Amino acid sequence: MQPYYDDGQGIVIYHGDTLSVLGALDAGAVTAVVTDPPYSSGNLPESMKQKAPARLRGWQWQDKSMATDQLSTLGFIWLMRETLVTVRPSMVDGGSILCFIDWRNWGNLVGAVESAGFRVNNMVVWDKQSFGMGNGFRNQHELVLYGSKNAPRVVAHDVPNVIACARPQNDQHQSPKPVPLMAKMLPVVSAAGDLVLDPFMGSGSTLRAARNLGRRAIGIEIEERYCEIAANRLRQMVLPLDVGA
Repeated sequence: MQPYYDDGQGIVIYHGDTLSVLGALDAGAVTAVVTDPPYSSGNLPESMKQKAPARLRGWQWQDKSMATDQLSTLGFIWLMRETLVTVRPSMVDGGSILCFIDWRNWGNLVGAVESAGFRVNNMVVWDKQSFGMGNGFRNQHELVLYGSKNAPRVVAHDVPNVIACARPQNDQHQSPKPVPLMAKMLPVVSAAGDLVLDPFMGSGSTLRAARNLGRRAIGIEIEERYCEIAANRLRQMVLPLDVGA
């Protein structure tokens, strides 16, 4: 495989379909899979998906079914299980999964994770510190599934399962994750020098946090413009308070 970006120090980006790239990774090399997949937050069957536009986010990206959350429920379950089955041989024993999800698809993700041969250890809550769209009780959080290949290897023991971190203001990606949040979670599942994998890289928050913390990292992204955004972020100096997407 030819990398889209390689800093020569262990941070690599691949532009392509994640299932194709994952199949070429070395066995037993990945310590942690940390990712924010297109998780179909509308939780709709294919037949209803286009009938409920108000439940779909990011309409400026509406022609990108993978880049936003327009997968049907079955499409999401298939994609996640296939991704995890494919990546499992590349993970060390005790390697961890941190996967963002919302409440609608939590159960579907649990099923995909367990049926791919992983265990589910905990639910992490990201408190965004400001509420978003909704009615009644408006959403102020996202969930992160914490799983592992057999018993987890835990590095840091001082991180709670509720993490408050303001969401970034950024229009380069429809679902940005703050680097400080990623930097808070990565030490639980990885040590300096370990290899972190993000199979749905987006604009590169996982890789940026990994580099800031002295981890190696591989990111895979099907949208070339996000690969370029992530590469440009990685070319910048390390910032102690990186708040990008």
